[in-house]
Amino acid sequence: MSGRISPDLRRPAAPIVRGVTGGERIPIACTLEAGDVPERLTAWTALLADVVERSEIPAGIRLTMAPDTDVGALATLAAAEHGCCAFLGFAITLDARGVALEVTTTDDARPVLDELFADVGAR
Repeated sequence: MSGRISPDLRRPAAPIVRGVTGGERIPIACTLEAGDVPERLTAWTALLADVVERSEIPAGIRLTMAPDTDVGALATLAAAEHGCCAFLGFAITLDARGVALEVTTTDDARPVLDELFADVGAR
């Protein structure tokens, strides 16, 4: 599978869900300016090319990255993405299993998460 993030859901949606960051209500929406979307997709595509394994975790997915993944760039991108898609939670783990990006959300927003990362998997 390729390391591509789907651009189809990069627009505001109507549903409101209980968010992943402390219980406040967070819209299932991306607030990224339309002109910034191509650059953001390019950045995600480049980093997601390093995914060597995808696995399900409670409330989301775990993307295990190649050992030489730029963790700083991954953290910067995850923070930027959370800034425009607050309904998604991002955590970078560094442990015996290696480097991974965990992306989580609520049950209501899970279909969005699945669509955004649909094409991400082992290379």
